[in-house]
Amino acid sequence: MEGSLLTLIDSPDEALLLILKNLDNIEVLYLFIDLNKSFNKLVHDSIFTNHLTMIRCSSNDSFDRLDDHIHDRFCSQILPSIHHNIKWLDVACSSMEDVLLCTSYPNLSGLGLHNIEKNIALCLFTEETPLTRIFQDKISSLAIGVVRCERLKLPKLKAFSLYSDRPTFQYNELIVPLLHRMVNLEELDLHLVVHCEKRFVDGYNLKYNIINHLFQLNKLLFNIRLCLYLNDQVYSLPNEDCQHSFNDF
Repeated sequence: MEGSLLTLIDSPDEALLLILKNLDNIEVLYLFIDLNKSFNKLVHDSIFTNHLTMIRCSSNDSFDRLDDHIHDRFCSQILPSIHHNIKWLDVACSSMEDVLLCTSYPNLSGLGLHNIEKNIALCLFTEETPLTRIFQDKISSLAIGVVRCERLKLPKLKAFSLYSDRPTFQYNELIVPLLHRMVNLEELDLHLVVHCEKRFVDGYNLKYNIINHLFQLNKLLFNIRLCLYLNDQVYSLPNEDCQHSFNDF
C-alpha cells in the first residue's frame, strides 16, 4: 500500500487528474487535501470543489450525513479552505446547520437538502433561523428531499416533465411511484441520470413500470442515461442504449 501511494504521489499531474476524476469529490478532498503541494493544487481545482455531495446512502436506501470523523474534518478544515469555490452543496438535514454555518460561501447558489421532515422544511422559509440569510441572499436553486409526503392520486395532471442532470439513486423507490399517482397523464417527458446497481432502466422497464400504469398516455419523450457501478468503476450508458430496447409505443 505504501509503495502504491508513493507511485501515485510521483505521477505527473495529468495522470493524477485522470485518476482523481474517477473518485467521488468527497473522497478526493478527504484523502488528498494537504497531502503535499502538488495534490493540494490539484484537489483545489473547481472540478473537485464546485459541487459537493455531503451525504451517504444508508442501508435502507435513505440519505444520511457523512460518518462523524469525515463530517467533522470537513466542517473544521476542508470546507473553510475551499469555501470560495463551492457553488452547490448537497447535505442531510441532520448536518445542515453544521455544514452551512461552519464557514461563509461567497459563491454558493445551489443547495440540496435531503432526508428532511416536512415541518422543518416549512420552518426554513416561514421562521427566522440562523440559515434564513443564506436562503434569502444566496440560494437561487433549491432541491428538497422530504422524508414523508402524501401519496394521493393526481388525476388532474395531464402533462409532466422531470429534468435532472444529477444522478438519482432512487428511481424505483421515488420516481416510479410518483408517476403511478398521475393516473390520467397524457404526456410525459423524462430527462434523467439514473444510478443502477441491480436493475437497468430499459425499454422493458419503461413499459412494465410506467406505460402499463398510465392508460391515457399518448406521448412519451425520454433521455435516460445510466450510471453503472462495477468493481469500483463507473460506467456511463447513453440514452441510445435505452432507446434500442424500446419499441411498440
